[in-house]
Amino acid sequence: MKNNKTIQKFGNRLKSYKDQSEIEGRNFVFFLLTSEKYAVRIDSVQEIIKPKEITEIPHTPAYLRGVVNLRGKIVPVIDLRLRFGLPGCELAKAARIVVVRRQDQVLGLLVDAVLAVQPIPDSKIEPVPDILSGPVSSNFFEGIANLDNVMVAIIDLAKTLQKTHKDHNRQKQTEGLMKIGNES
Repeated sequence: MKNNKTIQKFGNRLKSYKDQSEIEGRNFVFFLLTSEKYAVRIDSVQEIIKPKEITEIPHTPAYLRGVVNLRGKIVPVIDLRLRFGLPGCELAKAARIVVVRRQDQVLGLLVDAVLAVQPIPDSKIEPVPDILSGPVSSNFFEGIANLDNVMVAIIDLAKTLQKTHKDHNRQKQTEGLMKIGNES
C-alpha cells in the first residue's frame, strides 16, 4: 500500500533527522493527508484514536464528517481533507482521528495516517510564503518546516477550526428552514 511506504520512509527520515542533531523545540504530531505531510502542536492533542462509527449530522458544512461518542462525550469530527479542499476518500486502515482541545472545545481531526511525534526546532519553521493562495492558502497554517528536504505544513488550529462566512450563512439558512418547519 502506498501510504504504508510513505509512512515508513518518512519515519526513517525523521529518525535520521533526530539522530543528526540535538533537537530543542516544540513537539508535534505528524500525519498524512493524501501524500503530503502535516503537523499539529502536541500540546493541543488530547489523544489519537482509530475511527469509530461517525454519526452524520444534516445541514452542517461538508467537512464536518459528523460526531463520535468518546467515552460518553460527543465529539465533532472534521475531515481535514475536505476542510483543506482536497478530494475525499474512503477511510483506510491507517486512518486516525486526532482528538484536539481548543479552548473549552474538544474536536476530532480525521487524517489519513499518523506518522510520528517529534520535536521541530523553531529555527526550522518558516512563515508560509505570501504567494500561496487558493482554498487552503496560508490561512490554515502557522508555518512550514523544512526537515532535511521534507516539507511539513504546520496547522494553525484556531484558523483551521474557525467557521467561515460561508459556513455561518449555511447554518443561518438551516435555522431559517427549521423555524419555517416549526411554524407549520
